[in-house]
Amino acid sequence: MVAGTPRNAGVTGLSAGLTLNPVRQIWTMVSASVRLKTQTFKRQASQFPMPPVRHITLLGIMGAGKTSVGRELAQMLNRPFYDSDFEIERQMHMTVASIFEQKGEPWFREREESVIADIVEGDEPVVLSIGGGAFVREVTRKLLLEKTHTVYLQASLPCLLSRLHSGHGRPLLTGIDISLKLTTLLEVRGPLYDMAEYKVNTDDIFPKHVARRVADAIGDKL
Repeated sequence: MVAGTPRNAGVTGLSAGLTLNPVRQIWTMVSASVRLKTQTFKRQASQFPMPPVRHITLLGIMGAGKTSVGRELAQMLNRPFYDSDFEIERQMHMTVASIFEQKGEPWFREREESVIADIVEGDEPVVLSIGGGAFVREVTRKLLLEKTHTVYLQASLPCLLSRLHSGHGRPLLTGIDISLKLTTLLEVRGPLYDMAEYKVNTDDIFPKHVARRVADAIGDKL
């Protein structure tokens, strides 16, 4: 034995080594288990991917509050907001009323269909409000029902009349009996609007509160 070396020094070192080995083994087993669970979770996630976040489309008759509610909803959800009429006006440097007057409604509807398709095909989820007649076109209606959450903003005739009493800036309400025209439009378009995924009433409710109702209706699908 070497002088000055404790009799059990070698034994103690060996014992310490033996004591650490089971700890390493346990740690190795735990790490392997975690890796296995992670790989299993990733494999399952790839088999059942999360559905993509969808756009939200607000539709309904003119005066239902689509633009006002859309702005509030977009701010609430931190999403970009688009109004199809405003986009057409921006691209054409003309008001909707001027487009109707100079180019006619059929031309406007073709442009409207194209603008809406371009917005919906974008990757970033947005809030989109569309003109009252846009959902009547079958191509546009199918696209919106397939790729967006569609929300029909409903409003009673008295409420609509209080909002649209002058008809200013509304080509379809120019120089006619507004009450009769709205009644006719609701009769024709109502069944198509009813195809929307969600329905929210807007009568005598502030746009911010309507936006909250829309968000609550869609819920965890947002």
